[in-house]
Amino acid sequence: MSELPAPPIVDLERIRAVVAAARAAGRSSLLEPEGLAVLEAAGLAVPASRLVRRASEVTATLLAGLPGERVVVKVVAASIAHKTDVGGVAVVSREPAAVAAAIDRMAVATGGVAEGYSIAAFVPHDQGPAGELLLSLRWTDDFGPVVAIGAGGILTEALAADLRPGREIAIVSPSLTPRDGIAGAIAAATAVRLATGRLRGQAPRIPIERVVDAVERLLALASLVPGEISELEINPAAVTPDGLVALDILVNLGDGPRPARAPRPLHQVDRLLRPATIGIVGVSSGMNSGRVILRNILRDGFDPAAVTVIKPGAA
Repeated sequence: MSELPAPPIVDLERIRAVVAAARAAGRSSLLEPEGLAVLEAAGLAVPASRLVRRASEVTATLLAGLPGERVVVKVVAASIAHKTDVGGVAVVSREPAAVAAAIDRMAVATGGVAEGYSIAAFVPHDQGPAGELLLSLRWTDDFGPVVAIGAGGILTEALAADLRPGREIAIVSPSLTPRDGIAGAIAAATAVRLATGRLRGQAPRIPIERVVDAVERLLALASLVPGEISELEINPAAVTPDGLVALDILVNLGDGPRPARAPRPLHQVDRLLRPATIGIVGVSSGMNSGRVILRNILRDGFDPAAVTVIKPGAA
């Protein structure tokens, strides 16, 4: 078996500085340029971009460093989390007049709350289920920091609702998932399988190793959760031949370190999810919740000989 590559290196101090500056400004979340700076410090790819305060700052020289014929213009405002809903996103030609006009329209549509406007390189990619992924890092009281990955883009919720339970998203934890188990864990998500698998003889859109690297980089930020960061969500991350590129980012700040607690017995979770035996208390002779549970366990293929109904006087 080949050895795993060294764990990814992330610049935690740079990320802490970004978070501290936002908190000093009285904000509970990062502006998008700050969020992209966090991702860059974590070694994740983001589009080349420029930040302006108003349309008059847009010049040919400013745009010259952005590749491609189109750019993505976005409003930057702490009070706007979902920019598309308020007309705060536009894809236009990489021409000063077109970019300036888009900014002027956004200024009117968003009621003058903008703190600036980002102009980013357009990243060509398939906007279907196999072309956009969602990655998130958040805190859970039971398992601590976890990273989730699934279908991304504007259809995220609709796609997740229609997928078979257990296939809509994959979740990994630094305390439960070994590094050599990440690939197998995230491949359970349908969107990851579509992006990294061979479909009807076609080559994978992206090697699974590139997706694993992105997940590992988010896991490397676990020490910042929940004290400095309570939630980080990339949606979408574009699937490209060169790897994942984060197109949009939401980062909510934490409210400081949480009180210490006794370690949870996470090593026993597998016994709960894949038990050797099951005992059921409360199974009635008629139909009740205990009998429904018994019926479901047997229906799903659990060995009847390993099931014990605990009811005095009943066989």
